[in-house]
Amino acid sequence: MRPINKASIAHSDVYSACSKSIRDQTTSRKLINNIPLTEKTQVDYDKLAKKSNFLTHVKTNQYGNLSNVELTKIYRNTFIKSAKTKDIISTIKTRSPHGICPICGANAAKTLDHYLPESIYTHLILLPENLIPCCGDCNKYKSSHTPKSYEQQTLNPYYDHHYNIRWLHASILPTKPIVFSFKALPPLSLEEKRIIRIEHHFKKFKLDDTLSIFASNELGTRKYELKNTKITSGADGLRKSLYESAESAAHHQINSWQTAAYEAMAMSDWFIHHGIDQEEP
Repeated sequence: MRPINKASIAHSDVYSACSKSIRDQTTSRKLINNIPLTEKTQVDYDKLAKKSNFLTHVKTNQYGNLSNVELTKIYRNTFIKSAKTKDIISTIKTRSPHGICPICGANAAKTLDHYLPESIYTHLILLPENLIPCCGDCNKYKSSHTPKSYEQQTLNPYYDHHYNIRWLHASILPTKPIVFSFKALPPLSLEEKRIIRIEHHFKKFKLDDTLSIFASNELGTRKYELKNTKITSGADGLRKSLYESAESAAHHQINSWQTAAYEAMAMSDWFIHHGIDQEEP
């Protein structure tokens, strides 16, 4: 998970923009009349999110004078499609640096995910803080996942910045072709519930499957260069170069797949002395 800063968008501004895009005057007025309620919702959500206390949100069938059915229709037919909300959506998506999904840290963030699922917490369907830029795979893996405990909450890129400690690691399997295996290995000094939460996040989004593909492709791209480094500087020179790549990646993003992958290559004696030289199928 890559921490990102949430957009400074008022919940009320989303309702206002949607109201200007709807031709049906009754629905438009309902949106306007709900604005005082949206302001309280945004404040309450922020307070709970800062404590990772999402479980206390109440599920409702009605939000002010709008039903869940009406809110879902507004989100899908107006918020997502209207020219008047285009800038809002763009602002949220660009929260993720370089357009990379903050959940997996690999794919392009082309969709928006409701952290608390829209099908259950429909009253939060238009709340900017509940909309996280992510890739299609992470959106699909999470789906309508509803946590039943603190440990089952996936990491939230907006609020869980205190989880930005090194927990993503990798190893190399001595196979042909070379395979990377990623694991969530949080420091044992963390509280047990935080360790379990990180491990749950890793499994829920199937990060090993996604990141191993990116790491293997990276190795394929750089293998010629790395083999030449070994020829000119020896095994120790290659290891030093790999550690430097890992350090550089960590400086940019401590839990990036690049950090883990380059460190794994540097730490593997098999890779340094044999794997780098083998011809891939």
